[in-house]
Amino acid sequence: MNTLRLFVNNKYQHLNFEKPSKPKILNNDLLNAEPKNLKYLVSGAELELKHVPNMGAWTYHIEIPDSKDIVGRWGFLKASGTIDGYKVENKNLFTIAGQNKRISINEKIRKAINKTGGDAVIVTLYLTQVPATDKG
Repeated sequence: MNTLRLFVNNKYQHLNFEKPSKPKILNNDLLNAEPKNLKYLVSGAELELKHVPNMGAWTYHIEIPDSKDIVGRWGFLKASGTIDGYKVENKNLFTIAGQNKRISINEKIRKAINKTGGDAVIVTLYLTQVPATDKG
């Protein structure tokens, strides 16, 4: 048992605590594993990295096929996965009612995978945040 001495409100107080156990070291397979029970948007799909000028952050994006029926609003609909082996985490999905969702591909990602508009990329994406269905 260890004791921590704190000075609070002009007097000393003693806090007893047990020393934490030694942390377990995980192997790389566990550290890099994807969560279980995933809602995959696409898995190993070959998709086009699209380039549409004058769309701001969405100038370069990937359209996710068969995703128009997924309900969620901006900031609550996020995906993680890989694009040509490059890991992406908690990226916002672009939502327009009745259209497939899109994920923006910024310059950092494009340089890492050495791809530009019109190129094919291999995409695996899964939802990482439960969609908010209210419209408030």
